[in-house]
This record gives sequence, C-alpha cells and structure tokens, in this order.
Amino acid sequence: MKMKRIFSLYFLKNRFHDILNIFLLKIFSLFRKRKLLVIIGCGRSGTKYASNIFKKSGFDVGHEGLGLNGISSWCLVPYTDLRVWGPSWKEIKSFDNVVVHQVREPLKTISSLQTFEEISWDFIGKFINFNRRDSRTLRAMKYWYFWNKLAEKKAVITYKVEDFNSVFFKLCNMVRFNVDKKSAENVMATEKKANRRKHVYLTWMDLKNEDAALTEKIKKLAKSYRY
Repeated sequence: MKMKRIFSLYFLKNRFHDILNIFLLKIFSLFRKRKLLVIIGCGRSGTKYASNIFKKSGFDVGHEGLGLNGISSWCLVPYTDLRVWGPSWKEIKSFDNVVVHQVREPLKTISSLQTFEEISWDFIGKFINFNRRDSRTLRAMKYWYFWNKLAEKKAVITYKVEDFNSVFFKLCNMVRFNVDKKSAENVMATEKKANRRKHVYLTWMDLKNEDAALTEKIKKLAKSYRY
C-alpha cells in the first residue's frame, strides 16, 4: 500500500511537470526559433542516456517527461492520446518538433527488457499483438521488432545509440541548438550509459528457441541498422 501511494505521488508530480511545460511551450512557440527534439525508439535503447547528454550540455530534453527543449521516450512511438510515462503523442504533436529514432543492439535491448514493468507491457499491448502467456523473452522480441518498425515510420532519421557521440551535433543542428562543442565533448567523454540493471544476458540461440522466424526478422532489421 505504501509503495502504491509513493508511485501515485511520483506519477502526479511528473504529470504536473508535463502539463506545466506544455503550457509554457505553447507560449514560447509564439516567438522561439528552436524546434522541439523528440527522441523515440524501443525501451532500454538508451533514451535516458541521450536525455542526460543533452541536459548536461545545457538543453532541457526530458526523459519520459517533457522538457522545454524536448523529450526522449519510447512511449511516444504510437499515434495516440493514451499515456503511460510522460505526455501522450497527441499532447505534443502540434509543436514544431523533429522526431528521431534511436536504436540499440537487439540482444542487449531484449535482455534488458526482461525487467520491464507490467504497466509498460499493458501500454505496449494496445499497439502490437502479443499473447499475455508469452514468455518475457518472446514478448521482448516482438516488442523490439514491431516497436522499432513503428518508430521508423514516424522519425526523420534512425541512428544507433552506440554512435550517439558522432550523431549528437547533427541532432543539435536539426533543432537549432547552439551547443558549445568542447563542453559537449567533455560531457560525452565522462557520461556513463544509464539503466545498468541486473538481468539475464540472452544469446541468438535463446531467441531462436522462442521463435525462429521472428529471430530471423530481428537479425534482418538489425542488419539494416548496421549491426
């Protein structure tokens, strides 16, 4: 009961933050020159890491919460007014935004997704088909494949989080962020990857044992991302 109360307070606090920033952005949009950066992709693909880099470089790009310069969140892939963590796509689609798609190596991502919360799976299940009796691994496989396919259609570019340091300045140019190059390079040199959770480390054979056909589709999609 105590944990549920803490979660509710956390949710309300972040919801208030999103509503406030939506209001402020509507005012700022009348005269601002910068575009809103929206980083999407599959969960556990380094969206928090990307948010941290931008924040420490002086730009308020929130993680699963709207910042005054943008947001980095897997939850914004579907075209929907439904929310789980942070604002819905419907709430931010009217802003002058640039949507980019960040991906991460599939085995690492699918392994990390073993610790995804049920509230997140409930949201995902509204947009992609999976059986609630599927194993966590099979569920994560379907999610990685179909969520990234959806994200591709919405984004103007797709890039690997492993290449983030080289892509960062391109993203800044796309949304007109005037960044100090040396300062940003120092941030990227010292920032550690976020979300280092304890989980099992899956192999391609583990995925094949779950669904051989889907495993081949994942490999093919990963290859198109240059993995």
